[in-house]
Amino acid sequence: MSHCSSPPPRGRFRHRFRWGQKGELPRVVLAGNPNVGKSLIFNCITGSCVDTANYPGVTVGLTERIVKGEEKDFILADLPGIYGLETASEDQKAAWDYIFQKKPDLVVTVLDSTNLARNLYLLMILMALDLPLIVAGTFGDKAEQEGEPVNWEKLARILEIPVIPVVAPKGRGISQLRKEIQKRLSTKSNHSYPLPYPAFMRNLIAKLEEIMKKAGLPARRSAFLFLMGDRGVKQTLEEKGLLEEAEKTLGSFLEAYGINDLPEALFSFHYSLSQVIAQAAQKPHKHIPRRLEKFLTSPLSGTIAAITLLVAVFSTLFLVGGWLSELLSFTWQAVVSPPLEKLALSLFGPGPWAKVFLWGFDQGILAALTVGIPYIFIFYLILAFLEDTGYLSVLSFLGERLTMLFGLPGRALINLVASAGCNVPALSGTRILPTMRERFIASLLILLVPCSARSAVIFGAAAPFLGWGAALSLYGLVALLILGFGTLMNKVYPGKPSVLIVEIPPLRWPQINLVLRKTWFRFADFLYFAAPILILGSLLLGSLYETGAVWSVMAPLRPILEGWMGLPVAAGLAILFAFLRKEMSLQLLLVLAAAQAGAPTTNLLSFMTPAQLYVFVYFITISFPCLSAFSMLLRELRAKSALIILILMLSFSILTSGLLYRLLLVLGFH
Repeated sequence: MSHCSSPPPRGRFRHRFRWGQKGELPRVVLAGNPNVGKSLIFNCITGSCVDTANYPGVTVGLTERIVKGEEKDFILADLPGIYGLETASEDQKAAWDYIFQKKPDLVVTVLDSTNLARNLYLLMILMALDLPLIVAGTFGDKAEQEGEPVNWEKLARILEIPVIPVVAPKGRGISQLRKEIQKRLSTKSNHSYPLPYPAFMRNLIAKLEEIMKKAGLPARRSAFLFLMGDRGVKQTLEEKGLLEEAEKTLGSFLEAYGINDLPEALFSFHYSLSQVIAQAAQKPHKHIPRRLEKFLTSPLSGTIAAITLLVAVFSTLFLVGGWLSELLSFTWQAVVSPPLEKLALSLFGPGPWAKVFLWGFDQGILAALTVGIPYIFIFYLILAFLEDTGYLSVLSFLGERLTMLFGLPGRALINLVASAGCNVPALSGTRILPTMRERFIASLLILLVPCSARSAVIFGAAAPFLGWGAALSLYGLVALLILGFGTLMNKVYPGKPSVLIVEIPPLRWPQINLVLRKTWFRFADFLYFAAPILILGSLLLGSLYETGAVWSVMAPLRPILEGWMGLPVAAGLAILFAFLRKEMSLQLLLVLAAAQAGAPTTNLLSFMTPAQLYVFVYFITISFPCLSAFSMLLRELRAKSALIILILMLSFSILTSGLLYRLLLVLGFH
């Protein structure tokens, strides 16, 4: 049986010590480029499930699990993806901080055999740092299919490091990898890797190692980090009074050999060495033209393909998601709502509290399902498929010019497009962005994009009563706001956009079972977090409405609603309930129109003027997220950042709604 099918450890955290065992358990880390299948190996060894994908930046967290071994238990950590010592993003910096602070007993470096030279660069860095290493080679079957098979035994002889070929989706090689880990943890080998540098480089490092020993630092590792400009090593040398000696030694070397940029020189050397080793380890092969990759990555055809895909994603979420939402709503109201109504009457009798119960456990759960299954589950399914094919890297490459206007990497493009279907999964997707700055800007822009629910308000209120021109003008206004906000936030938000190397891996047909498994875990995680918030929020709003307390809440808002925005106070009630579901504001507005007319009516102009209706739809579109989106915002950002976004959107929408109302009056749009 494959280790992939083993059960996960009980509980989220297990005790780090076994009875009778002293000290902390040995620590093993999985390190590698972001798209090498690290997390799949982690899942197979531990029996747990974390996000796995075939594009840079998906492993944004750091996951630890305790693995029970035959001889010794150990802590296995799945690090965020890293390419080298560059720490431009938070996830790469977190990975290196973990390695240097936790001092793992073993580093399992995962190499993608379909892109061996690029992956070996990281291994060269780890060898130079003199870390205890094992190599896990992945995608060997894909490399053979592409005519580029790797001779793993020869690679092990060249590197003088154990190399275990692994096919994680099928569980191959996992047992051998576990045995090798156990062997290395038991022997505690102090093997030091030979530095494959020219003689003059080895002499420099030897001199620096002597200085590091005087400072009480690990000699090889600290010498190499000093060459890369590490601040921590420099600070320690300064405290020991050895920094001047180290800088003088380095300066003499750079002057003697005419080297202006040492980190760049080391990068070139390591990468050239990686290419030489890759060529030696790979069997001769015939070049197979990758026509699909060329078509998808070329500026013209690739852009057309990307636009087509994004339109397809939006259409699927908007049309299919809307149809499923209506089907679920109809089925729920026909099958589930009647028994719930009987239960509410039996528990509370006729009266307001039975209706409050139905607000929470009928409408609240219905809101979670009609948003979750049609939009979030479908988006997660599409996203998982694109992740595992590797196409998101292509999209990042193509969308970089547009999204950099907002200070965002190209991979944020799919989130902005998907938000037109539903903001919630698009917010969830911001976790692939490397810095909190980018997640904040992306989240704000996502919430400004009209989702399908807000589009339903535009189509249901503005289009039939004000005309399609008015409806389209609302979309134009929102587009200008997104462009303006994105450009402004990029300039005023402290920090700089992260500059990341975008690696485009070979496109692969994903394992459907893994795509479905990943989709389910993400969707279940959403339901676990968002459903309680939706139910509690529905109970609160229902209590305010059914007890009549809502009018007391609305009274202080009269100066803003009537005095500034030009809206009737009753319309404020519809705005309040838009926090639960945006389309609910339109439904409630129709009820209020009927009450105002004293008879059933669907004509909103019997209740509001054209200018008021236009401002109402504008405000609903940009004012604040629905409860589902806000709960996801709280999950993906810190509470402080989520509240800042909420206050910013609400303040801006109130200010501009009042200005828009006065402009409409001046233009004669009464």
